[in-house]
Amino acid sequence: MEAFKRIDFSSIRGGALTACQRLPESPAIYAFFAPVPVISNLSPETFVSSVLDVVQHRSSPSHTKTLGSLHQVRLDNQSDLSEYKRERLEEHAQSEAFRVFLVDVIASAVPLRAPLYVGQTGGLRRRIKDHLAPGSGLATRLRSADIQIENCTLAYRLMPDSDLYKDEQTLTLIEEIVTRLIRPGFVGRIG
Repeated sequence: MEAFKRIDFSSIRGGALTACQRLPESPAIYAFFAPVPVISNLSPETFVSSVLDVVQHRSSPSHTKTLGSLHQVRLDNQSDLSEYKRERLEEHAQSEAFRVFLVDVIASAVPLRAPLYVGQTGGLRRRIKDHLAPGSGLATRLRSADIQIENCTLAYRLMPDSDLYKDEQTLTLIEEIVTRLIRPGFVGRIG
């Protein structure tokens, strides 16, 4: 079974657009993942601050809708530690061994995160370049949550060389199934 290939844009010399030159112009299903979190271990205080930043980072944009003429509803994706857990984190952060261990646990948990976005395309290189444009819908949605698309990781899987997988409807079907399976937070519409 072929696995998804991954490119961490922030680790490529020359950045995301340079990384795009390595992509084939082939049909593919792809996903963007949030940048790998950086946990500062310079001091207990910076460590706690870094961990809280990771915990509080949004995984989807806010949605606001007007109901009738008098009401507005806002749906936010928020995460935070309780006051009790913050206090425990601050206590445990005094131990360098705890800080080193938690940094390792966080790093090993990164691949378990849901992607930010899933898409499909008949031409991978061109489509990823489109997403990287500052005015693209995806780049704009990600910026609304303080995520820079050029710092994300791209995962992709090429389609087999067959007319079936060059068909837009087939690619859209595969994309919708994968999207509903892994539930990315920044998809504007499914399918």
